[in-house]
Amino acid sequence: MIRRTRTRNRRSAWLVCTRLSYALIVLATAASCTRKPEPEPEGTNAGPAKSKRATTFDEYTAERNRAAALMGQYEYAKAVEIYDALATQEFAGGDHETDRAIATLNRQQPGDTRRALDILQKVIGDANVTWSPIRARYCAGLLLIYERRTDEAIEHLRYVTENDPNDGYAACWLGQCLLATGKIEEAGKEYRRAVEVDPYLRSGYYGLAQVLQRQGKRDDAQKVLDVFERLKDNPQARLADFKYMRMGPKAEIRPVDTISQIRGQEIPEVRPQGRIFAEPTALPLVAPLAAPWQWSDAAARPAGHDAGKPDSRRVCPSITVCDINGDGKLDLFAAAALVRDGQTANAILLAEGDKFRIDTGQPLAAVSDVRAALWGDYDNDGRMDVYLCRRGPNPLWRQDAVGKWSDVTEATKTASGDHDTVDGMMFDADHDGDLDLFVVNADGPNELLSNNLDGTFRPIAAEQGIAGDGRPSRQVIAADLDNDRDLDLIVLHDEPPHDVFLNDRLWNYRLADNWQELCKTPIQTALALHSSTKSPWRFRPGAGMLSDLYGHHEVDGSALDRVEVLTAAGGTLRRWMSEREGVRWIGDSDLRGGDANVPVPDVRKSVDLSWAVADVVGVGEYHVIARHDGSAGIWSATLDAPDSMEKLDGLAECWALCNFDVATGPAIVDLPPGQPPRIWRPGPGRFPFVGLTLSGHDKKSDQMRSNASGIGAALSVRIGRHWTAVDAIRTSTAPGQSLQPLAIGTRGAKRIDFVNITWPDGVYQTEMDLEAGKLHRIEEIQRQLSSCPVLFAWNGREFAFVTDLLGVGGLGFNIGRGEYATPRPWENLLLPAGVLTPLDGRHVLKLGEPMEEVCYLDALRLVAYDLPPGWNVTLDERFGETPPMPTGRALFYRRSLEPARAMDTRGADVTELLRRVDRRAVSPGEPDRRFLGRTQPHRVTIEFAEPLDATDGEPVLILDGWIEYPYSQTMFAAWQAGAAYESATLEARGDDGAWHVVHERFGYPAGMPREMALPIDKTRLPRGTTALRLSANVEVYWDAARVAFAEPCQQARRTELPLASARLSAVGFPRRTTHAQRRPRYDYAHRTPAWDTRHAAGTYTSFGPVEPLLADVDDAVAIFGPGEEVHAEFAAQELPLAEGWSRRHVLESHGWCKDMDLFTRDGETVEPLPRRDPDLPPSKKTDALHREFNTRAH
Repeated sequence: MIRRTRTRNRRSAWLVCTRLSYALIVLATAASCTRKPEPEPEGTNAGPAKSKRATTFDEYTAERNRAAALMGQYEYAKAVEIYDALATQEFAGGDHETDRAIATLNRQQPGDTRRALDILQKVIGDANVTWSPIRARYCAGLLLIYERRTDEAIEHLRYVTENDPNDGYAACWLGQCLLATGKIEEAGKEYRRAVEVDPYLRSGYYGLAQVLQRQGKRDDAQKVLDVFERLKDNPQARLADFKYMRMGPKAEIRPVDTISQIRGQEIPEVRPQGRIFAEPTALPLVAPLAAPWQWSDAAARPAGHDAGKPDSRRVCPSITVCDINGDGKLDLFAAAALVRDGQTANAILLAEGDKFRIDTGQPLAAVSDVRAALWGDYDNDGRMDVYLCRRGPNPLWRQDAVGKWSDVTEATKTASGDHDTVDGMMFDADHDGDLDLFVVNADGPNELLSNNLDGTFRPIAAEQGIAGDGRPSRQVIAADLDNDRDLDLIVLHDEPPHDVFLNDRLWNYRLADNWQELCKTPIQTALALHSSTKSPWRFRPGAGMLSDLYGHHEVDGSALDRVEVLTAAGGTLRRWMSEREGVRWIGDSDLRGGDANVPVPDVRKSVDLSWAVADVVGVGEYHVIARHDGSAGIWSATLDAPDSMEKLDGLAECWALCNFDVATGPAIVDLPPGQPPRIWRPGPGRFPFVGLTLSGHDKKSDQMRSNASGIGAALSVRIGRHWTAVDAIRTSTAPGQSLQPLAIGTRGAKRIDFVNITWPDGVYQTEMDLEAGKLHRIEEIQRQLSSCPVLFAWNGREFAFVTDLLGVGGLGFNIGRGEYATPRPWENLLLPAGVLTPLDGRHVLKLGEPMEEVCYLDALRLVAYDLPPGWNVTLDERFGETPPMPTGRALFYRRSLEPARAMDTRGADVTELLRRVDRRAVSPGEPDRRFLGRTQPHRVTIEFAEPLDATDGEPVLILDGWIEYPYSQTMFAAWQAGAAYESATLEARGDDGAWHVVHERFGYPAGMPREMALPIDKTRLPRGTTALRLSANVEVYWDAARVAFAEPCQQARRTELPLASARLSAVGFPRRTTHAQRRPRYDYAHRTPAWDTRHAAGTYTSFGPVEPLLADVDDAVAIFGPGEEVHAEFAAQELPLAEGWSRRHVLESHGWCKDMDLFTRDGETVEPLPRRDPDLPPSKKTDALHREFNTRAH
């Protein structure tokens, strides 16, 4: 089957920091490049810094501060230029030289590690230095660790810890050195000191856990590891690593004058005076409602309801807001808001200028008994669609063109029975790139309608155990309750117990047993939101031994990635915090004022409670807007004050928040009984807002992985020193689901510094500098986040991009529901001729990870094939799907046939495209917009000048090309739709004129541009074969084709070149360019230290020499992740070539790779480690190598 990959280049995440102030530089978390002496071009950043000579101390200070800013922008080479220019100035001293060394070691030009160490040793050894050498000794210690000169590093780090016992990083690095040299007790003391003085330094916990494991204290070690994991999602937690801004404060460069440094945006502390909402006024209408229509003056009630009794399901007209007709203006839909001849109808109010026009002619208006509308683009065609929750079968309406609606309920199979549907949500429940439907009924089971993305849905609630037990339901809430990047469900019933279903993906749900405290509580309505940064709730890292360890230190447990649940019963709001162990109650607030600990009311007797959560002040914090028993107001979502911030006297029972003007934030539209709608416009007592509208459809590439509506995205917004968490999902307890821009308060700043987005497919993206007062459209960039490691080779001028490697070894790749492809843990690559040139007697190759995945590299071998005159070689290599499977063996030939004529699917002549490797390929035809890497069926017919079956030798089809891989998520979505991916099939035409299948679904080139070969079984060729045909529906690009005739070559000489050295480093991300036909290219000379990627959790190989891990095929693997590479050098010991002979090189690689796709098995963790034979335990040698080298935690 198929593996994965995504396309598209984008500006890298380093831009996030490029224009930030020094204040943000201090907060930057992006990784820089690690230092490694190696041959490469003149630096990684173009353009000189052009430092001017400083004649005064003020000028010198200004230049040093400019260099500090350049370091924060990762412009290391430019910073070094300034430090070098200032080095001879009379003002320069030891602190300047230490900064110069830090800049040098991060620059990564040849010999920079040695240069930086020489500078530091000079500072340390200068008897006349008036500066403290503590920073220099700290940095020298780190460089010596990196060089694996551990004993020398210990000497420097002991000095640092003795002179600054409060530096947790120094203690952590020293503990690492002591542990590596077998000094277990001393290492434990240093790791304990690290976490005592810096409780947020996760590396200290990991090191301490290693010590405890070595001491046989497994239970204590597990407790410490639990803290390590618990801190993973805390924004204040950090790792010690060989990357700039992660090596510790003493290895960072600060401005000289911290008092006068640039502080970035000035953000007011006090919000403007005035009301948050203005007094209500009539919603401006183009024309009043015309007879016989009237505004409804009574809320609809379920059939058979006793009007004299309160009812928890009493329904008023439901208001939702979205851009119905796609004109860029928000419209309104009020379910059951109109009455004609005693029958209810829906009010559709379309925005026209600054007014609204009531459109009673819409077919949506005539649908009866509607409780609520769920808005979204279910078929990802760019137009708004709607699902109507009603008493009776629920219709799905598709917008075929602007204002043209079709009832597609029957075709899509979405009626969901004949029930009283009181609530629902449209969201991507299975994270496969489309919108699903979840409905809850007052008189029937729940239903999850899974979108097949083929025009139909399938009901799966009963199959997956989430239909409920038949008790009446009232509301559904979707949120990531267990912080694993997928959406879980809370279903509220009229009476407890309620249900919490945790999403285990692939349509697997389970009841959350550890949420029983919430489930047994009477709840009328609820909402889930990401934790506020103001959360006062704190936890201790542990108990017992850990409490003794930490003393009275507490760790702030609030984090943007933790979810709070607010529940309401009567006038009481209750606050719950989700945790790894489940959920815990935090506190209550009585919306009626007074004692917060009032008894929880009987939900069955409670009426008239509606509320929503939003930032309505512009401070970047949530507020609760609530109406209860006729009174309404605004409260802080932290529930830390019983009194409302502002009363909303007269707010009608039916109301909704509407982001009409993103500059001023949410307004309120309400519907008083029997009256036209009103609007409560934003008042003057607010800060400005920024508007964001999200879409999973990248218009530039015409590709998507998340739903086109952007529903379910999670955002973390940075403004100055403040974080704000925002979810693109329902934030109101009223039935129905709006779809409108997000309104994000700026705290008075002129812009959002940057926003981190986690899309529903789990992909991470950063956008920056979003100006206040404007609406910004953000599309998910379809950049390549997973494929396999990429290879660079020294060609005498530069490290040239070759292709990717080990794509055949993808771990956990999903090919259906719970089905996974079998990886092949080796790949042989024929390097292009001329790509490899010796450098100082060595062939130099780099295998790096520029994507969000883990590489497990077992072994590398470089083999030279010397060929006599007239001979050539290819390899039996490809991504093989069906037999004959590739063997990797060398196939020698001296004769081949080029195409005499070639035609594509449409009959166009493509002969010239296939005659040579020129990166101009035959177009595979129309792509399937639903699924990456899939197209309409396409074929290429290739004719030859003579029969292939009548020639001596084994015919071998040699193809150059590349493929656009799908992802695990894509494969699951395609499986759900019954859309198969069909790799290339080879057919042959003989003298009978008929086509005969020779090799069905044999495969394709295994990734980026490369040569592949398929030996053809000559017995399967029809007599007189003069034509071959390639058919597929995968997005494969055929660049060149020929048939060679393999035969033994006794003179060919094979030489295996010794691995001279191998080193693992963090070097950053080479610039990616995507050319026509989705052809990728990476530029090693232009790298950025950071990109929108994350490391899978687990243990990686420590930076430095890794030769023992790569010497043999033994499952002892070098493990590395995004922005990291193995730099390998092989002795160029080939014999001189005789006249007319030629030489080709083959890289034989062994290993695996694994991406972080939501549907990849174990994609979020490094473990379990792969083995060639999973049934056999790892050898003692392998275990020993892993213990020695794999000690770096993420």
